[in-house]
Amino acid sequence: MKALARAASLLACVLVTPYAIAAFLQSDYPDQRQADVVERPEPVRPIIRPPRPVPSRNEVIDLVRRLRVENPYSHGHLVVFPLTLSPPTNLSSVRTLDEAMRNGWVVISEKGTPTVPTVAVRNDSLNHVFLMSGEVLAGGKQNRVIRDDVLLPPRSGFIDVPVYCVEKGRWRGPQDAFEGSPIMVQPRLRQSAAKGVAQDQIWSEIESYGRDMGVSSPTSDYREMCESPAVQRRVDELLPHFRRLPRRGTAGVVVVAGGRILGCDVFADDRLFSDLWDKIMRSYALDYVAHHDWRRPVLSQHDIRAFLGRVHHAQFHEHGSPGAGRLVRISGGIDGSALVWNHTAVHASLHAATWIHPPHPPIPEPLRER
Repeated sequence: MKALARAASLLACVLVTPYAIAAFLQSDYPDQRQADVVERPEPVRPIIRPPRPVPSRNEVIDLVRRLRVENPYSHGHLVVFPLTLSPPTNLSSVRTLDEAMRNGWVVISEKGTPTVPTVAVRNDSLNHVFLMSGEVLAGGKQNRVIRDDVLLPPRSGFIDVPVYCVEKGRWRGPQDAFEGSPIMVQPRLRQSAAKGVAQDQIWSEIESYGRDMGVSSPTSDYREMCESPAVQRRVDELLPHFRRLPRRGTAGVVVVAGGRILGCDVFADDRLFSDLWDKIMRSYALDYVAHHDWRRPVLSQHDIRAFLGRVHHAQFHEHGSPGAGRLVRISGGIDGSALVWNHTAVHASLHAATWIHPPHPPIPEPLRER
């Protein structure tokens, strides 16, 4: 009998133990039904996700895939390759800053408490207004340059827009308002601004430009240097050779000097490009005339297609924008930035991080000669 009792007791333990274990597990790891009533002993830690892979398609790549490199215009060692877009995107509601200023649609002023890196901008019109990186704003306490592309929405109210100072020696003025300017800073300064460099580096590059050109300004004013007779004369000699470049479907350019790519600007809308062409070409001319060691042009349409093809292997990082849309930084073989709005890359500014001569990387099919 004792042996039989011990056997029965052992069997009861074997049968009960799994349920005890299950009860222990359920109390330590509550299921979803218990999740809202059981407190966890430690706060939930965020999941560390791996970097997002480069997307196979995005708005910038879509824009580049629709481009065709046309025969170049040239004068001296300066060569401009037009880029035609098929089909262009109709952005008729987007207007340039110059048009907005002429029509009194936009108010630009110092903030209530003026600060160097920010100005207040208000769009009173029913249109979107495009402020392009590199456009100079004259007035206020000191002249500024727009740091990144910004798209002001209609009836925007005042928006804080990031800027750099391009006039080191002044912090005063009869009024806090700004006006437009025909000057856009040269591509090298635009590239530095897009990287978010310190203000001191922008001033250093402006001083270096003045030395290269043999010009100066009492307040180290970039605009005054660019409008000096010596600089204007050299720039004005170049511009007539490229003034007829914008045609129907022309949405951008790649500009080359002596075998080096100075930069690329391309728009989704050929009208926007045409409206801004004089400013853009003038900015490249400012870069070109500051140097005197350009070699004979050696880059071909094939080189330009290879350069643009690098965007397919680039890395893209999205950032917020003070206006409509979002800003995209581009890096990896080809550097730059783009403003994306309404599923469209409104404007992309590209330059070569390094330029490697042949053998060329593979050229994506849409960029090949047709």
